[in-house]
Amino acid sequence: MARNLIIFSLVVLSMIAIASSETKKKDLGKIIVHGTVLCKQGNKTIEGATVTLNCTGQPQGDKPRQIITVVSNPTNAKGEYTIGVAATLESGEKLIHCKVTLKSSPLKTCKVPTNINKGIKGFGLTSVKHTDNPKDKLFLVPALFFTSSK
Repeated sequence: MARNLIIFSLVVLSMIAIASSETKKKDLGKIIVHGTVLCKQGNKTIEGATVTLNCTGQPQGDKPRQIITVVSNPTNAKGEYTIGVAATLESGEKLIHCKVTLKSSPLKTCKVPTNINKGIKGFGLTSVKHTDNPKDKLFLVPALFFTSSK
């Protein structure tokens, strides 16, 4: 009985190890986006603003592309935000064609998004910086601006 239990345990552990190694093969790291949000009047930083990261997945075969949308945490006192997402979806699709857009500003006097640096249309992520993890891709986004009126 004890021998069967040991064999069963070894089989289960082997299956977990195989599943874990297959998951690691699909891991392409993270997409990390960093930037700032400012008010056009006086180039003041906006604490509490949010941006949106929109990416599409690379289609596999005849499957349609998946689209993901991630809203940043509110910007800090320096107007900075950082968004990190896995570079692959659970389906195995690699994320491609990512853009950052302005979402919201907490300031009543500076809450209208502008298209400076494509804050409305979406700033496309193209320039990759190196990180400590070679699988991760860091994208620096130029300042995005809100203004007081249209």
